Amino acid sequence: MEQFFVTVLLSIEHFHMLGGVAFLAALLAILAAWIMLWLVQYYLLRYGNRLWRATVSLGHVLKSKFICNPYVHRWMRRHPGSIRFLAERADYTHFFGLPLTLLFLSLAVTLVLLVEVAEDVATSDSIVVVDHIAARLISTFRAPELIPVAIWITNWCAPPIIGILLVVACLLLWLVNRRFAAIGLITSLLGASLFSVLNKLIFQRLRPDGAVLFEPSYSFPSSHATLSVAFYGFLGYLLIRSVQKWDTRIKLCFAMMGFIFLIGLSRIVLGVHYLSDVWAGYLVGLLWLIVGISVNEWLAATGRIDWNLPLDRRRRILACSLMLVAVIGVAGYLFAQALVFRSLQ
Repeated sequence: MEQFFVTVLLSIEHFHMLGGVAFLAALLAILAAWIMLWLVQYYLLRYGNRLWRATVSLGHVLKSKFICNPYVHRWMRRHPGSIRFLAERADYTHFFGLPLTLLFLSLAVTLVLLVEVAEDVATSDSIVVVDHIAARLISTFRAPELIPVAIWITNWCAPPIIGILLVVACLLLWLVNRRFAAIGLITSLLGASLFSVLNKLIFQRLRPDGAVLFEPSYSFPSSHATLSVAFYGFLGYLLIRSVQKWDTRIKLCFAMMGFIFLIGLSRIVLGVHYLSDVWAGYLVGLLWLIVGISVNEWLAATGRIDWNLPLDRRRRILACSLMLVAVIGVAGYLFAQALVFRSLQ
């Protein structure tokens, strides 16, 4: 796969004289990816419930056939302890069964992918070639009009903004009687931040040449990509957990995924990170997002968080007002910063 990307990027670089054609091709590729995500969302909204019910029904049929098999039945009689353990891991009626199993498997897969990317960067594998070719192409075809937009997007993960929104999120959770949910949020954010800083000190990878913004820290992994998943991904999880409608959950999920994608893309457009920096940042953020979700689900399983707790009208109005004021205030402040940068160019 990495060799394929190397070939494609080299082909584009060889046609750098076509300028606008190559830039248009990149925009079309991003648009195609966005359309594919929209189509996935559309079909999940339309057929997701039926597909889930069919999957559960099929699972029950396969389970009954599997248990009735004479060889399996004989093995179950000989190894009751193993069967009990596997049955508990597959029990979806409580958190310590199937949900915890899936969270653990997701954590393991994410950690393996992260280790693989880190190894490729440390050994200067073909992924590094992809990084440098992509960085040169972006530097060549970067449109000045996109820079203020990219700065506005990327600053949503600036430490002061994250700090303000973290305080607002904790206040909101307190207002809606889910204050223990802040434990998972803080775990995800602090763990991702510390892990990212530690990896930067270990790898000490320099930033790409020709960056629009000056960043004093090292490049690998991207802290903005890490925080986008660990913080905004967790906020998305809290919103999804607090609503009941299937279509609303799907829309929230894809909206948050799109926002996280734009933050990572802005770091690449501004030339402050390589592709592998952003990919590794996403994986680090996902790693700690899974940890934070596991903490919250454990708290919910022990009765400290009630996702179905009804809210009175006064608390609902206060929570919505605080959230609206925070989002508008931060968006306006970042917009003013982007305009200042544009005027200084």
